[in-house]
Amino acid sequence: MAADELTGESNDSADELPGHIAAALLRVQREIATAGSNTLALTQKIADRAVEITSADRSLVGFIDSDDLVITAAGGAAGLKVGLRIPAATGFLADCVRKRVPVPCELDNSQFTTAEGYSDIFLDAYAVPLISASEVLGILIARPKTGSTFGHSGLYALQMLAGMLTSAMIGARMVQENESLVLARTRALEQVQLRELRHRALIENVADPIVIVDQAMKAIYSSPATARVTGYSPGEMKGRELSAVHPDDIPGAQETMRSVLASPGIPIRSQLRIRHRDGRWLDIETVTTNLLDHQAVHGIVVNLRDVSEQKRTHEAVARLAAIVESSHDAVIATDLSGKIVSWNPGAERIYGHSESEVLGMRPGFLTAPGDSIDMDAIVRETTTAGITASFESMRVHKDGHRVLVSVGVSPIKDKSGRLIGAAGISRDVTEHRRLEDEFRQAQKMEAIGRLAGGIAHDFNNILTAISANAELAMEDLATDHPVREDLAEIRRAGARAAALTRQLLAFSRKQVLKPQTINLNTIVHSVEEMLRRVIGEDVELRPVLLPTLSLVRADPTQLEQVLMNLAVNARDAMPRGGRLTIATSDTEFANDSMRPDDMNAGHYVVLEVTDTGIGMDAKTRARIFEPFFTTKEPGKGTGLGLSTVYGIVRQSGGFITLDSEPDEGTSFKLFFPRVEEIDRPQGMVSGEHPRIEGGSETLLLVEDEAIVRTPLKRALERLGYTVLAASNGVEALAIARTTEQKIDMLVSDVVMPGMGGRELADNMRAMNPSLPVLFMSGHSDEAVASHGALATGAGFMAKPFAIQTMVRRIREVLDAVESEAV
Repeated sequence: MAADELTGESNDSADELPGHIAAALLRVQREIATAGSNTLALTQKIADRAVEITSADRSLVGFIDSDDLVITAAGGAAGLKVGLRIPAATGFLADCVRKRVPVPCELDNSQFTTAEGYSDIFLDAYAVPLISASEVLGILIARPKTGSTFGHSGLYALQMLAGMLTSAMIGARMVQENESLVLARTRALEQVQLRELRHRALIENVADPIVIVDQAMKAIYSSPATARVTGYSPGEMKGRELSAVHPDDIPGAQETMRSVLASPGIPIRSQLRIRHRDGRWLDIETVTTNLLDHQAVHGIVVNLRDVSEQKRTHEAVARLAAIVESSHDAVIATDLSGKIVSWNPGAERIYGHSESEVLGMRPGFLTAPGDSIDMDAIVRETTTAGITASFESMRVHKDGHRVLVSVGVSPIKDKSGRLIGAAGISRDVTEHRRLEDEFRQAQKMEAIGRLAGGIAHDFNNILTAISANAELAMEDLATDHPVREDLAEIRRAGARAAALTRQLLAFSRKQVLKPQTINLNTIVHSVEEMLRRVIGEDVELRPVLLPTLSLVRADPTQLEQVLMNLAVNARDAMPRGGRLTIATSDTEFANDSMRPDDMNAGHYVVLEVTDTGIGMDAKTRARIFEPFFTTKEPGKGTGLGLSTVYGIVRQSGGFITLDSEPDEGTSFKLFFPRVEEIDRPQGMVSGEHPRIEGGSETLLLVEDEAIVRTPLKRALERLGYTVLAASNGVEALAIARTTEQKIDMLVSDVVMPGMGGRELADNMRAMNPSLPVLFMSGHSDEAVASHGALATGAGFMAKPFAIQTMVRRIREVLDAVESEAV
């Protein structure tokens, strides 16, 4: 083909084109104008129209990508070549791009190999560049049918098609760029709008109110949550000041606002109370930020959080923590593994261990040896099954002493109800249990005492009758009569029985004592020699007496009995000998001392009796003061010795403690209240009483028991007295009012059916104010006192008594009245 064909330097013009080619090109131009900006569709259309218009065998359209030509469209028989990358850095393709003119596809065997199949594409073909103002975008390749050529009109048509495609590509690119720019701007606007919507949604759906105020503190915006917290809707809030601040919080709020205004952009936290619409005060936590200079806000942003419930919860937790910390009870918490995680001061007080010493340990380490409670097992059941448990357990203090505690164990659950541990609350009930045991013992002793007092009354009447009749019988017999010894034995048995009833009354604390202000050292000295004889030579008696001992008020005779009973008990506890120590001392008890509840705090004098004997176990200690309880062999003890001691000490206003362990000996401590006053000296009373033969006076004898009244009447009449006998007060009063004899003395029982002795004496003295009166009774002295017999200025005799004792007492009362008359 001529060179001018290849360069386009032909004299032919568009006007000289065949009509069908010109028309076809116009159609293509219109198609492209309406085809839009889809570059792939445009490229394919040009490839197809190149085949149609030029009658080409095939056509290809490719775009330059680096050093390759990438085929993007194909027409005719070249459809399978789309997507093919053809090297374009050398050869005719490079010439087409460089020269920017159509070139024939002259194959160079060094450029393409047969194996690549490019010869089938480029054989006899022409390459027409797609030229823009500054670059070659691609190449249109067309191959004429075999045996034909394109001619000038064909090449011109190819160039026109290449130009149309280039213009369309540039136009499409501009459209795409404009569309991209518009799309980018649209998307940016949408993002801004979306961001604004998101922020508004966040603000309007957040649980905490957000209020924007101006410098005058008037609201310019408030979120919907404001209504829930303050009671005011956003519309009501706009233009008004924030809810009233509590007067006490105003200074702090003002200081916060000054800091906010002085620190733009810096969030400042504070707490204050504001008034709700319904009038109640709310605890509010605020975060205030000065955004007055912010172009989108122009205000002060106040984030409000209602912490009223949180504060109440915090205060409740703090209050509970304070209760736990100040509790005298031990409050111990464990985790699910049973290890201690909390240990309050009460636990340290009860057990002696500090919190740091026990954290991580299991509470079972506190259990005393021999205690049946498995504390760790209970904690496991509590933390796995959620059970609760209540029990008493013996624990060991850090210093080794035992502590009895009442324990309650319960599960610890979190807010969701999930088990997270166990809590144990322990109370030291050692002292409480001791007091309970002591109270039960006192109740038991009181009940037995009442029984003993009742028995003693009947016993005393019987013994009085036995003794009186025996004495009367002995007086009727000669001194050498063989029956006298039998009667004497009856009297001795009666005396032993009388001593037994006295012990019963002493135990029941119902006998009348004759207290004096005495020094216990004096009592010890007075019985020391007798005690040595009682305990034997193999037992060492060791008095340890405080020389400056304080005084007590008690009955000396009864205290001698106390020492004797304790010494006998100690002797029997030391069958192989030992040591008996009797010590005296002064002490003082404070309010928290180990003493019975009915004993006041104050100063006491202590009498301590300690032996080195066999000691006692817990069971024996628990019953040691019970009457008739004894550990001795049958016939070797009445079981009243220590119960008598207990009764005398308690009736004397004191109390007694016992300390004993098996093989460790026994120590009794007797505590008597200290006194300051000293009794005035009394005249010495002789221990021997001269025999009184009787008198000639008239006596009114009143006794409801005939077995007592009859022998007493006989005995008094033998001694020369005139005796008017009555069985009760009413009968006696009738005799006094009707007899013509002058009654010189009233001898009466105290407790009688109908009219008792006290009422009878009052009626008799109404008739004769100076009438001597002598009461007698086999009842306990408590019963006698309750009947008023001890407050009348009359004499008194406790049954049983010997006839000589009664006669002597009658004579003493009569003589005393006569001496007062003189």
